[in-house]
Parts: sequence; structure tokens; C-alpha cells
Amino acid sequence: MAGPDLTGEVLDGRYRILGRISQGAMGVVYRGVRTNLGRQVAIKVMHVALPDAMKVRERFEREAQVMARLDHPHCVSIVDYGLHDNKPFVVMELVRGQSLHEMLVEQKRLEIPRAVELMRQILSGLAHAHEQGIVHRDIKPGNIMVTPKAPLGLHVRLLDFGLARIAEGSSSISDGVAVGTPSYMAPEQCRGEPVDVTVDIYACGIVLFEMLTGGKPLTSNDPITTIKMQMEQAPPRLSDVASGDFGELEYVVARALEKDPASRFPSATAMAQALDAAIGGRDAGESTASLPLRPTAPSSSRRWFVFALVLFALAAAGAAAYFFVIRPRDVEEPAPAPPPVPVVHDRVATVPVPVMVATTDPAADNAAKAKALASEGHKFFAKLWWTDGIASFRAAFKLDPTLRADPSIIDAAVKAFLTTPDYDPRLAGFVTELGSAAAPVLDEAAAAHRDPQIRVRATALAKRLR
Repeated sequence: MAGPDLTGEVLDGRYRILGRISQGAMGVVYRGVRTNLGRQVAIKVMHVALPDAMKVRERFEREAQVMARLDHPHCVSIVDYGLHDNKPFVVMELVRGQSLHEMLVEQKRLEIPRAVELMRQILSGLAHAHEQGIVHRDIKPGNIMVTPKAPLGLHVRLLDFGLARIAEGSSSISDGVAVGTPSYMAPEQCRGEPVDVTVDIYACGIVLFEMLTGGKPLTSNDPITTIKMQMEQAPPRLSDVASGDFGELEYVVARALEKDPASRFPSATAMAQALDAAIGGRDAGESTASLPLRPTAPSSSRRWFVFALVLFALAAAGAAAYFFVIRPRDVEEPAPAPPPVPVVHDRVATVPVPVMVATTDPAADNAAKAKALASEGHKFFAKLWWTDGIASFRAAFKLDPTLRADPSIIDAAVKAFLTTPDYDPRLAGFVTELGSAAAPVLDEAAAAHRDPQIRVRATALAKRLR
């Protein structure tokens, strides 16, 4: 049960409570301020007091310390922890924005591109937490904050690791108790059984289902009925609930919602890869319900086709300009005449027609297209879309091999490789393709980066390049 409102109180002599933000089944979230620094924070105070046993307190402290190791763009950092009247509290970054729950209340359902991109970010944050041995156990739209962030569009942050369990240990503060939100709980979680990372995968399947259809797959007004449905009832297909061609996304959601944990995706990374594969073949001309997730690097043949269309359009436009603007309309044509000289009229400045002359210099033409592809690659990397970015850069290299030594591409590739929370073989392979030109950048990180893990990673890859 919730205790009294703590507004105005000072916790542990350091955090003054300014007001209540929200309240859930497990605790109350307050807005607070660090008294000696003036920094505003979010403070979650659990409803349930810890037993007096020293072992339980030590366990809470160990778990809080592990959660404080979360350091990822899509995870809200835990900056402190403590006890107030024997009730544990955690201090987190104060994130301003809109929760995914609020977004869904307003928009009902999201288009496929936005839904899948948000889920990618959620899975990225979870992959980092799981790497630290942390299972969230309460993934739901209310615990997902979405904020606008140029130039990346919408940026996701995972909130409230207050129910988190350390996956490495066999015990938890809440062992044997079904904790979480019934509409997002995996069957084994509903039964109070030991859990692993796949309970977060299950919850992600439900969140993705909700974003795509506007409704939860298994829910009821009665929490007990909802829990029974989670344990026993098969979830519907996306197309059973909402109109549209969801394609391979049906498989992704269905696998995430398997009753047997062993049948789900084994990791957040595996689910993210399945999402990439599911949306990779979609055509931009499809309906709103099946829009592609993002601009994907077009194939070289398609680029040539599009380029030819553009040249044809430019040539046609130039010919039209010649006929209607340059060419005198009142002159008879008894015989062929030399090409007229371009004329600048009072209101229209025309350009000579030979737009196609660029095609007579294949090297210059390829260099221009390669530069455009490299620019596309940088845009994808800025949005953390590694697969599409690598594809664009590789296409650029085929047209202009000198770009492999471009400092901006090398810096972007090395930075991406070093800053991803998990070792990413795609990025490692791409940096290796850049060859010895990337070695000095890796050497600099190996010698001077403040994170020892990044120094080790940079050193190892630099050795492979020599």
C-alpha cells in the first residue's frame, strides 16, 4: 500500500521532494532536487518496506549498484539509491517528454515506420541492460519516454528499472511473487517463476502489437482474468485486430509472444535483427499500414534506373524550355538552321540545353553519385541505422574507391564501432574494410579514451588492421 505523500520531505539528507509525478503498483515517482547541487531528479520510492534482515538490505544495495551501471542513450541512468523508513528508493535522471502510453492515447496506433523504429530503440536499450545482467520486468508504454531530438527524430528512453532483477543471481527481493503489469507480463512471470531476459522480449512483443494495432493482444478489465489469458490463451494475429498488410512483422510479434520462453527470441539483439529482416523487402509504394521502416539503401540497378529517369526529365524540361522560351515562335522554317543561341528574356533566364553532357564523363558522373551515397550513409549513421549506412558507404566505394580513405567516413565508422554497447560484428567488419587508414583513429581511442572497455576494443581491432 502507498504511504503518505512525501512532498516537502528530505530523503537521506540529500534529496528534497518537490511533488508527485506518478504512482504505480510498486511505488511512487516524485520530482526532487539534489539539495547541494540544485539538480532536479526523479525519485521512485517503493511502497513495500524491506525487512530488517541485513542480507536483504545488502542484496538491494548490490542490485542498485548494478543498475547504476546502466549507461546507454536509451536507458535512463540511475544516479543514486537509498532507504527512507526502510523503503528503498532510487534516484534517476529527470526526463522530460511524452510517454509512449500518452502518445498511443492520442494517436491510437502508429504507422509501421515509426512503430518499428521506436521498438528498435527500446531493444537497443534492453540489450545494454541485459548485457549488465539486468532484466527490466516491467516494459510497457508507461515506462517508455519519447522525446523529440533533432536530427534523430523521436528518441526513446527506458524508465523505471525499479522492478529489475539481476539475471546473474538466483534470488531477488521479490522472489516467488508475480510482479509487473498484467497486460505485459509473460506467462512464467504471472506464475511467479524465475525469469530471464525473455520476459522483456515478451513485453516488447506486446508493446509492438499495441503500437501497430492500437490495442493489447491479451487484456481484460479484471487483472486476474488478464493473467489467466497470458498463461493460457493464444494471442491474435496483427491482421485479426487491425487492417493492413503486416507481412513478416506477424512472425516477429508471434515469436516474441510465444508461451514457452525457449521459443522466443533469445535476446533483444536477435529480435531487432528479425525486425530488420521483416521490413527489409517492403516497397515504398505500399499502403500506410505497410510503409517501409526507413529509407533503405536502393540497389545499384535501381539507382541507375532512377538516375536515368532524372536525366530524361531534365533533358525533357530543357527541350521544353528551348521550344517554348528560346525558340522564336514567329520565324518560319524553310530549311534547317544552326542551333539558336540561348537568350535571356526579361523574366526568364534559360540555361543551355545540353544537360546530358555530364554522361560523357563517366568518372565525374560516378564521383558525384558516390558523394551522394556517402552523404546518405552519414545520415543513416547519425540515426544509428548501421545496416543501411554501411550499405550506402559500400555502394559509394564501388563507384569511387578513394572514399575508403575519407576521414569523415573513417571517423563515423570507428565512432559507431566503439560506442555501441555490444561488440557489433557488422561495424567491426566495416572498419576492417577501411583498412590501415582507420588504424590511427583506433590508436588514438586506444590511448586516450576514458572508458577502459573502449580502449581494449580499439586496441584489438587496430591490431587486426596491421
